[in-house]
Amino acid sequence: MRTWIETVLPRAEVQGTPSLKWIYPSHTIQEAYSSYLSDESNLSGGKADYLAFPHSEAQLCEAVHFAQEKRIPITISSGRTGIVGGGVPMGGLLISMENYNQILDVRREPSTGFWRVRVQSGLSLEKIARIHELLPQNGAFSELERFFYPPDPTEKSAHIGGNVATNASGARSFFYGPTRNYICGLRVVLSDATLLEIPRGEYVATTDPAFEIRTGNKTQKIPLPTYRFPSVKNAAGYWSNRPYDLIDLFIGSEGTLGIISEVEMLFLPKPECVFGAVAFFSSESEALGFVKKVKQEAKSEFGQLTAVEFFDAYGLSLIRQLGSSGNVRSPQYSSSIPDHANSAVYVEWNTTKHALDSLVSNFETHLKAFGSSLDNAWGGMDPSELHIFYEFRHALPEIINRLIANRKQMCPHLHKVSTDFVVPESAFDAMFQAYREILDKANLEYTIFGHIGENHVHVNMLPKNEEELHIAKKAYWTLAQLAVQYNGTISGEHGIGKLKTHLLRLMYDDNALTEMKQLKKMLDPLGLLGIGTLFEQI
Repeated sequence: MRTWIETVLPRAEVQGTPSLKWIYPSHTIQEAYSSYLSDESNLSGGKADYLAFPHSEAQLCEAVHFAQEKRIPITISSGRTGIVGGGVPMGGLLISMENYNQILDVRREPSTGFWRVRVQSGLSLEKIARIHELLPQNGAFSELERFFYPPDPTEKSAHIGGNVATNASGARSFFYGPTRNYICGLRVVLSDATLLEIPRGEYVATTDPAFEIRTGNKTQKIPLPTYRFPSVKNAAGYWSNRPYDLIDLFIGSEGTLGIISEVEMLFLPKPECVFGAVAFFSSESEALGFVKKVKQEAKSEFGQLTAVEFFDAYGLSLIRQLGSSGNVRSPQYSSSIPDHANSAVYVEWNTTKHALDSLVSNFETHLKAFGSSLDNAWGGMDPSELHIFYEFRHALPEIINRLIANRKQMCPHLHKVSTDFVVPESAFDAMFQAYREILDKANLEYTIFGHIGENHVHVNMLPKNEEELHIAKKAYWTLAQLAVQYNGTISGEHGIGKLKTHLLRLMYDDNALTEMKQLKKMLDPLGLLGIGTLFEQI
């Protein structure tokens, strides 16, 4: 391990690689490529003077060098699935990674038997999930079908580079953790078009205050943060834990320190058996009691709990009312939700065929202890059944987005106000109660759902007019302050982007923010990368 790293050259271009595609001027981009100027955040005002579509690392570096010479901002457009506006350009150069999607290397670790897969950063999660199908069918990679990449963010059209940039997570991060845990190596393009090759574990600082980046005779010191990083699941601010692996600096940095060029991922063996179930409860208190119980027995002789998701009464009501009207993931289940159901909990376990019956029996015992039963649950282990549960879990956000889109026709500035807060286990009950008390007092329409296993529920406030939108924003601020007071975070998985920069000051004091900005200035001295993302201003 060492604390200095030398820059490397771009990979040689493969013969037959298409040339770098450029689109300009800005009005052409606005007219013919407007979809590239937005993401799922619906942040307005996106604009770009140039749009580039690289296929190779050399072309990516060429585009970055172009922007550096012109001193114009650089924004990366990945899968455009972000909801905090990080991929929305505010002028300058927009680099689309949609053609940057090659599989570069697949190899098995001799020591563990696990697989490592290296890809360009524009490859989608959907393709990564079936990567064995995309490789030559000559038997050399047949074993890979029995392995998988554990992080499971909701949007499978998302690119792996965007996931790395935000340290994305999903339902199964309750057990597996976020993207960071499965990244073995990165290649990163800096704002001056130089390149870093960073294998995990090679560049690690324990007591050293800085890393060094060496390019020829030039040495640049990169000071490491000293502020406290939250102990909960967190996607707000630059990583600051010790020992400090250089690779972790770029994971979760939201494209403000460097551009992710290549990603090497770790694939683990698939579990022998996965059992998933949606359980329905007559009261919220029973559902929350059930959650506590299954979390207490997360690992048992019967299996390992991997996901715990919550849906409140109003969320179920929205699925009943609107889920059967089309354009959502699982309308077939909207009429199957029990009439008495006040709340629902989705749970998923890794288990074995031998232990499955005992696991289901234990699950039934817990259901009965909290007023439910197997008759009031959907369960299954077949991939097709698990996929239907996945669709059910993600129907609610789509219904909410459609509901707000309809309201925007009458009130164009309207949008939902949604939280991404996480608090420690010891504070969750108080935080959940605060959600109810503050939002009920504000007389707002809202629903609570999400990753309750990690004390990370999403509260979606659904204003009907601009007055309610103002009230929702005030309530959001009050709840954000409370989450921080409980030693939590303002962002568990979505990041800060351009929409939540004002919240960073709630979590970090002036010294911490100064350290972050100094770190960015050392790696991006001209301030070209991710303008307006993470920081209100530099």
